[in-house]
Amino acid sequence: DFLWTVKKSLESRGISGDNFFVRANHTRSKQFRVGGEALRSAIASTGARFIVLDTMAYASDANTEKNEDLQPKLIEPLVDLAEEFEAMIVLIHHSQKSVEGVEGVYRLRGGSVLSGAADVIMRMERIKGEPHDSKFRRIVLDKVRGAMSGEFDVEFDYGRRTFWERGQDPREVIWTP
Repeated sequence: DFLWTVKKSLESRGISGDNFFVRANHTRSKQFRVGGEALRSAIASTGARFIVLDTMAYASDANTEKNEDLQPKLIEPLVDLAEEFEAMIVLIHHSQKSVEGVEGVYRLRGGSVLSGAADVIMRMERIKGEPHDSKFRRIVLDKVRGAMSGEFDVEFDYGRRTFWERGQDPREVIWTP
């Protein structure tokens, strides 16, 4: 649903949706796993250059989140896909449950191979002191290869599916479908 909305939003702005492949059946289909021929074929046939894999658990054939499983079954095939198709790949993943005192790049569940291979690591987190159902979140850039990391707070309008930097004019939306 979300990715379909993104695709339609791109098309409404004159960006061809032909290069945006959406597979949004919330099933654990082994066909579209990283390293599988079906995923590679889908990228090749659509010409996709921006690929979102949501979540790592759905996209990976790795049995665990340890380095020795992730490197050959997830990281190497992702790097190969990105290079072969000159594509940007976004991998959605969850943080560890207990992250107090843990440096940002190491908050990801799984091995350090994830943070080592990534060009960008971005987290969305709740803001301390805000209620659980708050419309405010913090976006933290833990790693940006070749640039400065940092953070900023955003405000969401869930009904309109938009967000903007907190304290800014909502008409200057950061992203909207």
